[in-house]
Amino acid sequence: MQEKNQLKTANGFILALLSGCSFGSLAIFFQLGLDQGLDRLCLLAWRFLLSSVILLPLAFGAIRKHRQRFLLCLLVGAIGFTAEAAIFTAAIPRIGAGMSAILLYLYPAYVTLTSALFFKEKLSRRLIVSLLLSLLGCILVCLTPVKSYDLVGLLLGLASALVYGTYLIVSSRVLKGIPASAVTAIVSFGCSLTFFCWSTATGVWKIPGNIAEWRNILALAVFGTILPILTLFKAIPLIGVAKVSLISTIEPVMTVFLGWVVLEQALTPMQLIGGALILTSVVLIHWD
Repeated sequence: MQEKNQLKTANGFILALLSGCSFGSLAIFFQLGLDQGLDRLCLLAWRFLLSSVILLPLAFGAIRKHRQRFLLCLLVGAIGFTAEAAIFTAAIPRIGAGMSAILLYLYPAYVTLTSALFFKEKLSRRLIVSLLLSLLGCILVCLTPVKSYDLVGLLLGLASALVYGTYLIVSSRVLKGIPASAVTAIVSFGCSLTFFCWSTATGVWKIPGNIAEWRNILALAVFGTILPILTLFKAIPLIGVAKVSLISTIEPVMTVFLGWVVLEQALTPMQLIGGALILTSVVLIHWD
């Protein structure tokens, strides 16, 4: 029994780590899409539309089996995930990507404390230390000069953390028992409907015009959406939403690393120290 629990924990840890690393590629592919001249709403619409087109046929059997909860799952995607993506991308032009990311990564603290207070999830000393290390690490990794102390931008950044944290907590409970493939497919479909209508209504939706744009959107769908969301929902039942959210702080480390490799962005000593702190926090969670 103990070996079975250890294997379950190890699998959950690996899946959560893979989810965080995959989500780390999202900002890179998103930036490449913006550089190609696509609007953020158009990118989000194609990101989720392509994800759902790929996943829905593969997850058809699981979706049919849980069809009574299809609408609930669709609403979680159309409201929860859509809201976080829209709010976070709206904060970036106002306060910059660095400050937006710092505020977003307050969500692990919110999820961990909420899970402990209201859902009686275990909160060990090692988990608390891991939380503090990950918060400090995220600040050091993401800290860049703020474009302006825009109150609306700061509130949007805080809102993105609260919305995403609430989304994780709610989805881990109301979608419990539904296979991760079905959840990912339906959530993506719900998001695609919302962003397609939104981008069309605002006149920014368009069909990508060349292979480079399609290649980038495909990368957004596979590496920035399908893989991270699928592994996220597989990890939560195994190790709990609090630990998954803390391990997910590996995301900004991966983003900075990929920015250095792909976009040739410079790495600062502070970012290296922050990355080391986050990696230390992830190791502590694995030992918890």
